[in-house]
Amino acid sequence: MKKTVDPAMRINVISIAGTIHQVAGQAGRSINEDHTAFKLAAEHLSHEIQVSVLGKQPASDMTLLQLADLKATIERWQRDFDAVILLMGTDSMEEVAFFLDSTMELGKPLIITGAMRPQSDPGYDGLRNFHDAVLVASHPIAKHTGALVVMNEEIHLGRQLRKADSQRLSAFVSPAGPVGYIRAGRPQFPHGNLPCHRSLPIQLTPEDHQIPILTGSIGARFNPAHFTDCDGLVVAGMGTGTLPADMLRALADWRQETRKPVVITTRCLTGDNYDTHYYPGSQRKYEQHGLTLQGYEGLTPQQARIRLWLALNAKPTNEPPITGYHLPTPLLWGL
Repeated sequence: MKKTVDPAMRINVISIAGTIHQVAGQAGRSINEDHTAFKLAAEHLSHEIQVSVLGKQPASDMTLLQLADLKATIERWQRDFDAVILLMGTDSMEEVAFFLDSTMELGKPLIITGAMRPQSDPGYDGLRNFHDAVLVASHPIAKHTGALVVMNEEIHLGRQLRKADSQRLSAFVSPAGPVGYIRAGRPQFPHGNLPCHRSLPIQLTPEDHQIPILTGSIGARFNPAHFTDCDGLVVAGMGTGTLPADMLRALADWRQETRKPVVITTRCLTGDNYDTHYYPGSQRKYEQHGLTLQGYEGLTPQQARIRLWLALNAKPTNEPPITGYHLPTPLLWGL
């Protein structure tokens, strides 16, 4: 039986390509996109829900400039709806969540969800995640906390999200754990009200800066001839940003010669990129060569790349000029 629609809560569901829509083709040889289930499910939920399909390109095939276009599209829909839900693939979900949380002024809920199994699998989790996302979107706490990711009955802050496993239903984690859960058919936030969200005070220029990510590891080297066309580098070091001595010298020379930014982060899932308490000088060791660590504490290499891209693309508005290739941390990364 169809539930009565509550016109007071209008939700726009924006759908881009991803596992949540995928159905295996004949003999598993092809993958097709099917949005029918979500359009039917939306008709039986107790809110007025519109499903908008934005083409067949997954976020993993987008540039960061195209993510900026997606941000603008979501902002346009927010003017006419009480909440927006983004259905997408999970491979790039942590990057999309961080980008949107960093750049959008959110006074209305933005919920991101997807699926770890395709629709043709008996363990398909997409419809449950979608239903849970609608529940979270209608909760008052969701209005001012920034982008929230709802997966596997857990609620994560978009700015903290990490994909810790490539296949499991419980693929997503946060350094401080989920901020909420779906229990007994409703959202629960054990911490109560969450800190209010602040986005970065910037407007973006239409430039698609190229920023590769390098990994620091035993025996790793840096060949500057391979990076003549990039606009900056993010280097994921061992532990608290440790790099082999030869790699550090080559990066320092490249930075001095090109004047392009080099950001050092950690390849670990959580933690900072320097530790001056236990390892005095670990910050100065890199910054004396012009490498950047401050402003990127607690970020994954993927997040650091997005933050550096935003810094290079930023047109500050009513704020002091951005210097040192880092942006102010919008919120404490832990609770």
